[in-house]
Amino acid sequence: MTLKKTEITYCRKIVFSVITLTIMIVSVYSNSFKCSWHFDDMPNIVENPRLHMEKMNWQSLKKAFFSDRNNPHFPYRPVACLSFALNYYFGKLNVSGYHLVNLAIHLISSIFLFLFVYRTLEYLALTKRWTGDTYFVALLSTVLWAVNPIQTQAITYIVQRMAAMAAMFYIIGMYCYLLARTAEARATKVVFYGFCGLCFLLAIGSKENAAMFPISIFLFEAVIIQQDPVYFIRSYWISICAALGLTILVGLGYFIWKTGGLPDLTVGYRNRPFTMSQRLLTEPRVLLFYVSLLFYPMPNRLNVAHDFTLSTSLLSPPTTIAAILTIVGLILLAIMVAKKKPLISFVILFYFLNHIIESSIFPLELVFEHRNYLPSMFIFLPVAIGFGMLLSFYQNNHFMRFVFCGFIVALLVGLGHSTLMRNFSWRNEISLWIDAVDKSPNIFRPHHNLAKAYSDAGYKKKAIAEYLVALQKRCSANKDEKYLAYYNLGYHFYMNREYQKAKEYYRKSIELQNTFWSSHNNLGIILANEGKFKEALKEFKTATKLTTQSVYPRANLGFLLVNIKKPKEGIRHLEKALQMHPDDIQTMKRLAVAYLKANKPRKAACLFERVLRTEIRESKINPVTTMFLAEAYSLSEKKDKAIEKARTILKSFTRKRLENFIHEIEEGQSRLDRLVPDKNTILTILAEAYKKEARELSKLSNFCIGELDKK
Repeated sequence: MTLKKTEITYCRKIVFSVITLTIMIVSVYSNSFKCSWHFDDMPNIVENPRLHMEKMNWQSLKKAFFSDRNNPHFPYRPVACLSFALNYYFGKLNVSGYHLVNLAIHLISSIFLFLFVYRTLEYLALTKRWTGDTYFVALLSTVLWAVNPIQTQAITYIVQRMAAMAAMFYIIGMYCYLLARTAEARATKVVFYGFCGLCFLLAIGSKENAAMFPISIFLFEAVIIQQDPVYFIRSYWISICAALGLTILVGLGYFIWKTGGLPDLTVGYRNRPFTMSQRLLTEPRVLLFYVSLLFYPMPNRLNVAHDFTLSTSLLSPPTTIAAILTIVGLILLAIMVAKKKPLISFVILFYFLNHIIESSIFPLELVFEHRNYLPSMFIFLPVAIGFGMLLSFYQNNHFMRFVFCGFIVALLVGLGHSTLMRNFSWRNEISLWIDAVDKSPNIFRPHHNLAKAYSDAGYKKKAIAEYLVALQKRCSANKDEKYLAYYNLGYHFYMNREYQKAKEYYRKSIELQNTFWSSHNNLGIILANEGKFKEALKEFKTATKLTTQSVYPRANLGFLLVNIKKPKEGIRHLEKALQMHPDDIQTMKRLAVAYLKANKPRKAACLFERVLRTEIRESKINPVTTMFLAEAYSLSEKKDKAIEKARTILKSFTRKRLENFIHEIEEGQSRLDRLVPDKNTILTILAEAYKKEARELSKLSNFCIGELDKK
């Protein structure tokens, strides 16, 4: 079969679409590659050692699959977490690599969305249920979705790769299902059904909201593939009910497997500033708010922390009942027009269906823009169809066609520019949270996170001021979230050596949230330094029970026990802490000091040698470590070795530096948070080292004088 020269072949159409999507997506996200880590990125990736893959082996892969530090025995979004681990393996914590992968995921999703829509429209055209411009509508609807600024939260916000990756496998799976349903050869059908099932597993392994995939497939089959949805449902209602029942059972099985029992949703609401009924009343308004953002996504409307008014009844606010009636009306309309307008029906039902998990009974926060990434995939189909109809209607009016084409181009440029501008807000933590404070000035989180960003950047005064402002604002995520501001203020005052203020804020933090181990731990340090050992022990024991991830509470507990003349018990805790994190330098030092105090200098020397090797390797040599090692040698009756070790740092000691060093030792003798060697032992070793150095220098001096006398 020969094609006319003016005819664009199917292959060329696909290539042109891929190139167009690539150029547009890369252009609007070109300023995102240096955007920093944000918010949930920190605990999930940056501070999660289970995703810091150093070696490509099964143990590292297993850690990535089981990366939830609160539940390390249950796989947590293993597909997405494996991708983070691989990112770390190839580029450590360089954000550019993570952004590159996120952008690739978005591009792949866009390409398969186009292919799916294009193939679907072709199928509808074959069954006489579509007469429009298939290629134009498929490409335009995809571009409108791909460059929409609302997608920045799913793409530029690194940890939301989970949502983007789930959507990517979701749409690839739907495309495979479509290919299987339209294939003629049985073998081809089997292959694509297999890929469809694999994509479902990969999607749900990226994020749990992909659990709606089987129902979406059923929706697509009923509304698009079948020409009479009502007849199809009547004919196969038993199979449909069985499939839906199986989906629900699998979901319940997942929760039972994860939690060890049936899910108790009320537990999650205990710390939320809203009830389940309030959430159910509010979410219809949220869903329509999302629609408004999708169709009017100006950067000044987009926000990482929306301040959304709660619905407390059907009439408070009055928009609650209006939103519920609107959604019910839209769903009824979609059902009524399913046979005559299958595309419109599918778009409406797909949007609401894929919001069910994150916008219904589960105790999640009320609003996040990234939740629209998957549900909004087809929402611009009616818009593209409308533009296609207008261009077709004015096909003989060149001026009007020019006007509409110009409007489409201007729309796409405007969306792209808005996406580019929105990415500037994601540039760093300060820019993101200043933007959020401007848009949501009355809630706690933006002010608190801006304060944290200021603190991390070294703007301590600004940070304290912003923390104090945050404490005056309303909690929107958790009832007790202000405990973090109290904790951070406590930390700031502790670092400024204002210990009474620090203690006050740590106590306030504990009053609000008594399960936050860091507050107990840091309060324990202050109490120990004040000599209140009984109170300090209580805080350290509480902190130790509250965390299995951090070694510091147990190490502090052990070190305090050693200092109050309970060396055996203290060393036991310190050894256990070192077993938890064998490479933790601070714990090694503390255990070595404990060995010294327990009169086990040889064991102490071994540990200090290990610490010193690490410091040399990392070019972070601390003279205190060297002097500790010298003390351990001295107590092991290796005085010559102790003196030689002390001599290695003499050249760095001016008179002033030596005085400061002795002062640090004196000041640190009674403090739990500072590790210093015994003053008398160290002064004795240093005196001998200086004497030996002086004797050798004297010999060299005499040698030089002797050489002069020869002349």
